[in-house]
Amino acid sequence: MRNRKFSSLLAVTFLFVFIASVAVVPQVLAGHYDHNKIYKHITTPKEFFGYDIGEDYFLANYTQLYNYWKKLDRESNRMKVIKIGTTSGLTQPFQDPPYERPMIAAVISSPENLARLDYYKNIAKRLALAEGLTDEEAKVLASKGKAIVYIGSSMHATELVSNQALIQMVYKMASQNDEETLQILDDVIFLAVPENPDGMELVSNWYMNDHVTGLPQTDPLKRSTSGLPTLYQKYVAHDNNRDFFTVYQSEAQALSRLWFHEFFPQIIYCQHQSGPSGLVLFIGAVRDPMNYNLDRGVLSGLENMSSYVYQRYARKDLPGGGARSMANYSAWHNGMVRTVAYFHNVIGILSEITGSPTPTRITFQPQKLVAKADYPYPIMPQDVWHLSQCLELSVHVSWPGAPSATSDGDQPSDVPPGPGNRHAPRSPALEPVRRARSTG
Repeated sequence: MRNRKFSSLLAVTFLFVFIASVAVVPQVLAGHYDHNKIYKHITTPKEFFGYDIGEDYFLANYTQLYNYWKKLDRESNRMKVIKIGTTSGLTQPFQDPPYERPMIAAVISSPENLARLDYYKNIAKRLALAEGLTDEEAKVLASKGKAIVYIGSSMHATELVSNQALIQMVYKMASQNDEETLQILDDVIFLAVPENPDGMELVSNWYMNDHVTGLPQTDPLKRSTSGLPTLYQKYVAHDNNRDFFTVYQSEAQALSRLWFHEFFPQIIYCQHQSGPSGLVLFIGAVRDPMNYNLDRGVLSGLENMSSYVYQRYARKDLPGGGARSMANYSAWHNGMVRTVAYFHNVIGILSEITGSPTPTRITFQPQKLVAKADYPYPIMPQDVWHLSQCLELSVHVSWPGAPSATSDGDQPSDVPPGPGNRHAPRSPALEPVRRARSTG
């Protein structure tokens, strides 16, 4: 009996190994195996949520995002989920008592980079703090490091497009094997963070459920985010983005610790909503007059980033993106995420996108139908505009964060020390890891 059980176990084990090797062995024999590629199935959003991300009348909540990312962490060797803090806690409708949620970051890169994550974090820290570091030493470190790019979503929870887009982007980075994705994974370490977990849970549940009973709303046309019964972040609500010079709330503390004590990213990109009327998206360079207190490398790096995004949009035939004069955003408020980043000599990027899970429209704005230097590809009015269309643009905004973070630029010694007196490059767009690696 024991031998028969052992034989059965051996047969099952052999069958499992055989099946697992089917996708890999032919690649090895053909000489095409790349350990950075994914050779097994990664759970798609449709399989996990029951909907495609961006599908009309659907919003994933934070609990679902959390569980999905944990699953991707187990399935993909390009991703690890880390806890970065705990929320302030928020009483949700039809729930009691308030629940403090774990805040997480998805750290995404190539398997080799993730295996040496502490090494790359230490390089970024030394370059950022520049304590006792010469220009020559900084060049050597830059040649060995990786660009670190932070992407945060939906700090203002009713600005819900970017949370959904972040789910889609993380899935793509964890699963795709195209040449561009593999190059990005090799060059860049991404930090993907839903910045307001309590608010995401509140707004998504409020949209998907009946506002009276709390049960799932079976009529999609009745789903709405209007009439929220409470603030979408405890104490501060919409002013959570003004807390980054006092760092009083636990969410702001968690994010500040991630940026300025642990990972030291060169780009901090915060996704907001809504875009200016007649546009789909505002991103990048802000209006004049520029803040002359900032290092010129930060400002020119922000311009370079904007140019890359709009070039990419033109190539992908994605109209509707604008910058600078297309909105009233400036570089003078010192308390928000992107502006606090400036004073750490980090490129802080703001985007504002249009969209909703309930189809909306792009309104007729005559003055925005003519191309300009900061609005190169106008969009025509649209009677129906879907969330999936917003996500396509949003993901393409996040995607070029990596190529532009490693494009050609100056060496650290070519840029005078800025307010933070950092030897590190003022922006990845000016001082790329890739170029430093090739030029020394």
